[in-house]
Amino acid sequence: MDLTYWALLIMFLVYLLFNIKKVYYALIGGFTEYGVLFMIGLITFILIFIIGCIIGVVAPKYGWIPQWAFIAYIVGFFVCRFLFGIPK
Repeated sequence: MDLTYWALLIMFLVYLLFNIKKVYYALIGGFTEYGVLFMIGLITFILIFIIGCIIGVVAPKYGWIPQWAFIAYIVGFFVCRFLFGIPK
């Protein structure tokens, strides 16, 4: 991995280390506000995108996976906004 990847990974880990409580409360709040099915779907999309990005870097012929996961994430975002509205 290049130096840039290591720098971004370290920045993410430092953010997670100092804000784990906020991340935890955001996840729990999401489950209580939007429901279990929605949050599991959201987490699934996020994991597919992250794993797809890793696979796309390691094996470039599978670079279509993160692209389609990102497209599905955007479509899901707009469908969620039309179904649930914008939270206040």
